[in-house]
Amino acid sequence: MLDKKIAILYCGSNTSINAGQFNALVKKTPELNIMADVDPIFVWSKPILDITAADWQVLASKIYSIRDNYDGFVVIHSSLGAINTATAVSFFIENLKQPILFTGSIGVSQAEIKSHWENIKTYWQNIKANLINAVQSAKINLPEVALLYSNQIVRANLTELLAGASAYPLYTADSGVLAKIDFSIRLTKNVLSKPAGKTKLVDTFNTNIEIINLETAVDYSSIITPLKNRDGLFIKTKNFYSVPKALENIIVEFGKTKPVAIHTDDNLEKDVPNSIVLKNMTEPAALIKFMWLLGQTKKINKAMMEKNYRGEIIR
Repeated sequence: MLDKKIAILYCGSNTSINAGQFNALVKKTPELNIMADVDPIFVWSKPILDITAADWQVLASKIYSIRDNYDGFVVIHSSLGAINTATAVSFFIENLKQPILFTGSIGVSQAEIKSHWENIKTYWQNIKANLINAVQSAKINLPEVALLYSNQIVRANLTELLAGASAYPLYTADSGVLAKIDFSIRLTKNVLSKPAGKTKLVDTFNTNIEIINLETAVDYSSIITPLKNRDGLFIKTKNFYSVPKALENIIVEFGKTKPVAIHTDDNLEKDVPNSIVLKNMTEPAALIKFMWLLGQTKKINKAMMEKNYRGEIIR
């Protein structure tokens, strides 16, 4: 009898695969069944850009509901959307005891996607090596929501997507590298300790926010009317380190009653009143954390955003 029981959940973007086909693929892959007692669980099959916060909640709720039945979880998910989904799951499940490892194929061009995904067997071969490594890794003491898309395991909420990268489009801070995989799985000192508290599902989430990407020559007055019905404002500065005066005035007024978060990779040239400046976490983690906290309270402050809930703060 195999000593570990692992759930393999399908949240892929290959819409050709249905639940029956997924079950058959897992059961007919002997390498998986030799390593552990694996159960295939079909959650969704949809294009990356159609994935919503409600889908994140469905996945987290599913894992939470079966948490006592398995030693670990492997989630098949395209790398191009895995950071956001995995980061959300990391916030939704408190006091996680088992590994939740996202894996699948590395992002490829649209032409390659079309040719691969018309052939389910070819697609399965494309993700097989990562899937085998993920199942093996899900058997160890790794209480993390992590990504495995190469020869290393990284914390999801410390990872970002590299624009324009094709070979390996993910970047993780050194403090987010959890394990190296070669002839064995070598854990690093970055792995979180297994929490003592009771595992909880905290998946309240508020997407009713305005998101602004700073650009030149933008008329920011156009957001004033939509903001009246929003619960929060999140600003992505990209490579800019100051906020336009017109937008600053809007932030100061809106921030008197509702939370405003500004994500930057470095210090802003000057403080913006009534805002929370975030530079110690990735942009995806900051945005998802903001909406997660906003789902629990309308009064978000700097201390709440800077608290290290799930290892998302960059050290």
